[in-house]
Amino acid sequence: MGISCDLEFAGVVEYQINCGTMYENEFDYVFVGYYNDNPHINQTEVESYRWVDMKEINTELQDRNNRLTGWFEIIMKSNVLNKYLV
Repeated sequence: MGISCDLEFAGVVEYQINCGTMYENEFDYVFVGYYNDNPHINQTEVESYRWVDMKEINTELQDRNNRLTGWFEIIMKSNVLNKYLV
């Protein structure tokens, strides 16, 4: 994405999730950074992206038909990002 910024370690989220024919058992190390520019997309690596605000993310988290990946939903519903989302 061509994004460069300082990162702060936010915490670790451990989860297990069934992903169709596979099962994830993960430790995700979560970092937070602030960036206020357009990403530089390498179209051979990124199919699409979108910028959304927290109101839209929270609406999607409540929608059982959302397009969010399982790990993203788990991290967003954990407490690891609470101090950054005020």
